[in-house]
Amino acid sequence: MVTPTDFANHNPNCNYCQHCMRPDGSMVSFAEEKQQLTAFILRTQGFAFTVAENMALANMQQQPAWQKYFKEI
Repeated sequence: MVTPTDFANHNPNCNYCQHCMRPDGSMVSFAEEKQQLTAFILRTQGFAFTVAENMALANMQQQPAWQKYFKEI
């Protein structure tokens, strides 16, 4: 995330982006984000489900908001 508009509610103090935000401003769950990102990859890149899910997880692993979930695995 680079510019304020990349962050949830345009707040650079948030550790999650606008795509990880619910309409009320709260952060989506890990499972919700994994599902949404997997669906996006399937829709836009056409990979098989398992490949898309692995890509989603690899992307999420790089994001600050999801770090604690990967430390638990």
